[in-house]
Amino acid sequence: GEKYIDDWHTYTNLSWAKGKPTIAESIDESRYRSRKFIEELEKKTDEEDNVLIVCHGTIMTVLEEELRNKGFVGEEIVYAENGELYLYEK
Repeated sequence: GEKYIDDWHTYTNLSWAKGKPTIAESIDESRYRSRKFIEELEKKTDEEDNVLIVCHGTIMTVLEEELRNKGFVGEEIVYAENGELYLYEK
């Protein structure tokens, strides 16, 4: 339920902050992977194309950061809500 999701989100962020190897990927690795993913999307899509990305809320916060770095505009995410649609445009 919601409690589990909140705990997982907190646990992941604490693991990233402490640099602990308790999760499969560090925050820097997640940022790098997100950056590369967005670069590939930009190569394969035109400005008129719409792309739907479905992902876990924690990685969405990382993707949102990288989208902003690439010049996209949209809602700033502090905590991604389940099932919420976030729209980013360039």
